[in-house]
Order: sequence, then C-alpha cells, then structure tokens
Amino acid sequence: MLQTRITTKYKLSKLISTSTSAQTPSTSAPEPIRGTLVLKTYDPVSGATLKYETNKAAEVGRLIQILGRLARPMSGLAEKEEGLGDAVEESLEKVEKAVEKVEKIMPMGGNGKKGKKKGKK
Repeated sequence: MLQTRITTKYKLSKLISTSTSAQTPSTSAPEPIRGTLVLKTYDPVSGATLKYETNKAAEVGRLIQILGRLARPMSGLAEKEEGLGDAVEESLEKVEKAVEKVEKIMPMGGNGKKGKKKGKK
C-alpha cells in the first residue's frame, strides 16, 4: 500500500544587513535570524507533488501541529481526541450554571417600558 510522503525542512538564516559600512559594529543591532519551513508532499498514486514554504511563525506553528496529528496513526499511536480538556470543560459548565442563575434573578431583555420615539411628527 502506497502512502503519501511528507518531508519537512527547517532552516535558519541571517538576513542581509542593509546598513552602510560607515556604521561601527558596536552601535548596530545584531542581525536578525529568520527561520523558514519548507513542507513537501508527494502522492505516489496521482504523482502530485506539493511544496509550501513559509517564514511566518503562526503558519509554522499550525503546520507542525498538523504534522504531529498526522504522525500519530503512522507511528502506531491512537488518535488523540480534539476535546478542550477536562479542566476547561468543567470551568465552562460552572460558568454556564452561573449565567443561568443570573438570568433567573435578572431576566435579560427589556424592562417593559417604551422610550419616546424620535423622528418625524
């Protein structure tokens, strides 16, 4: 059985400084380092290859998270549920109960009075 292959490459590179040579190294800021993630997939059935390259931290984080999720079944581990977690769910239940109590004491909505209408006479 042929499966789709996914390869990743992460590289760090220094940005080229655009400062002039007149500045001394002690006064200039250190050169920033930029990381780039290259994700490549190959499907042997269709022969399609996709390549995605990004240097945005949010995208890198999401892609690594997705790769971890895809790797669990491939490594023989059980798939993890996408729940919020027991502590968070318990907190949500407590908040919902508190909101219900407050709504019983002070019903949401209007107080039955109508205000003056503004507009044409």
